[in-house]
Amino acid sequence: MSRAAHFGASALLGLGLAAVAFAGSGGLQLGQATLVEIPLILIGGFVLTVAALYGARGRLHGALTLGLLAALLAITALSILWSIVPEESWREANRTLAYTMAFAGALVAARLAPAGWKAILDGLLLAVAAVTVYGLATRVWPGVLAQSDVFARISQPFGYWNAVGAVTALGVVPTLWLGARRAGSAAANALAYPLMGLLFVLMLLTYSRG
Repeated sequence: MSRAAHFGASALLGLGLAAVAFAGSGGLQLGQATLVEIPLILIGGFVLTVAALYGARGRLHGALTLGLLAALLAITALSILWSIVPEESWREANRTLAYTMAFAGALVAARLAPAGWKAILDGLLLAVAAVTVYGLATRVWPGVLAQSDVFARISQPFGYWNAVGAVTALGVVPTLWLGARRAGSAAANALAYPLMGLLFVLMLLTYSRG
């Protein structure tokens, strides 16, 4: 993958993941969740179609996990038949469908571009950095960015602190990779140090078990 393609893929993935975080919020409100679920299903379906038309034949790594996730989707959808609150089961089935399509799209994308894993990590770092900076900014300008927060714990942009804490914890892994890698720009690698500091500050300010 050329440098320009790597940069473009990383930027596109980072913006997409950040958009999912900010548009979907905690994923608990139907309107916001729908804004994320429909694009994920469509994009996953598009990637699957491209893979079916132009992808290489052979063993698909992760197929067993995808099959198990599809089985979970089927059970979740069938649970509407006996659910006490069928509308909630319907929402969960839609969410599980979005998860399944996103996972399937990721599997075949990895098959189409097996050398693109560095671009994925860079994209994850961009999204985590966006969430981190915004979360800390809500304590600088709480009256503008976090008007609905009634506790001191940082809960934005997801709307609840455990999600923010989980994202910061997950962000530690690619940040360590960025700081420890021997390739890439030295200036970019050095950004791992301040980013890690911001991640830990945000993690502590969520007071989260995440």
